Amino acid sequence: EATSIAKEFNGQVDDSSIYKNPGTNEINGANLTIRVPSDQLEQTVDKLRQIGDVENYSLSSSDVTMQKVDLEARISSLETSISRFKELIASATNASDLIAAESALAERQAELDSLNAQMKYLSQQVEMSAIYMSMYLPEYLNTLKPIGFIQGLEKGFYAMLNFIINLTSILGLVLPWVLF
Repeated sequence: EATSIAKEFNGQVDDSSIYKNPGTNEINGANLTIRVPSDQLEQTVDKLRQIGDVENYSLSSSDVTMQKVDLEARISSLETSISRFKELIASATNASDLIAAESALAERQAELDSLNAQMKYLSQQVEMSAIYMSMYLPEYLNTLKPIGFIQGLEKGFYAMLNFIINLTSILGLVLPWVLF
């Protein structure tokens, strides 16, 4: 249902983990990372809240203005440097100067490509908001909630019985070795 809501608001699920009971296929819960357009965030969250009871909710944002300004300045500087190296290559008079200029140009081009990829990623981060969800079945959450005195005694009794049963199993494994 959360996946359908994400798609309804032009988003997608970037990551999902599903938790099952050991030994069965019964699903206890899931963690999802959903990305939706930033202008659709509030509507998406409102719709996701309708899936079940919200136990915890937190909203945060980060200002990436300085990162963007820094990346733009570094990209501009590298573009200028690359164009100068291209001029040097065009006017190179010997092979060693040409090789040195091409090597430096290749390094700067690789760095420029990396910075452009970072800028693209940063732009996507600004355009899309991330929603991190953890969803659990009510029955699973009830096992995590505090219990009363009587239920505590009952669980303690069953834990003691399990201990005795396991102890007899261990004694059954060890006794033949002791006799041997």
